[in-house]
Amino acid sequence: MTTIDSSASAPPIRRMRVAPLILPVLFGLNALAMLIAGQLWYASTPGVTETGPYNAHFVADIGVAFAAVTASLLMGLLPLPHARLFVLPGAIFLIGHALVHLAGFLHHGPPAGALAIATEVIAIYLPAWVAGALSDRSCPRLRQRSDPRRRCSKPASAPPNASWA
Repeated sequence: MTTIDSSASAPPIRRMRVAPLILPVLFGLNALAMLIAGQLWYASTPGVTETGPYNAHFVADIGVAFAAVTASLLMGLLPLPHARLFVLPGAIFLIGHALVHLAGFLHHGPPAGALAIATEVIAIYLPAWVAGALSDRSCPRLRQRSDPRRRCSKPASAPPNASWA
């Protein structure tokens, strides 16, 4: 019996190239649904109807916010030296959005039903955590300064009287 090693001739699958696209694609689809079919999005997203009556303007505004998050996360994937800094605005919205939901949870109690709770965790808290982790990676200089064991060195072009940590 002869086996063929297909991995020898085929290029390796680049899984790391697909994974970073998951959140922006999902947020982009969510934004499109909110902008194109807001009432359907409102009626079919678990837990949303419990937040109050449908408001087309509000749903569209949040759809635009999710479109901006999509753009922010996609721009963070560009092969540029500081492209990860583009993740910060999207992370700020996602973390702020999660905090608003957390405040609602603390004030009104948990969402009604297991599906609504799962939606909160998977679609709100988890993406906020991932975006926070990505934005933390995008600021290595901030992490270096906050670590007392590491010091930033003075750049060669810095004037002699410049103060550096």
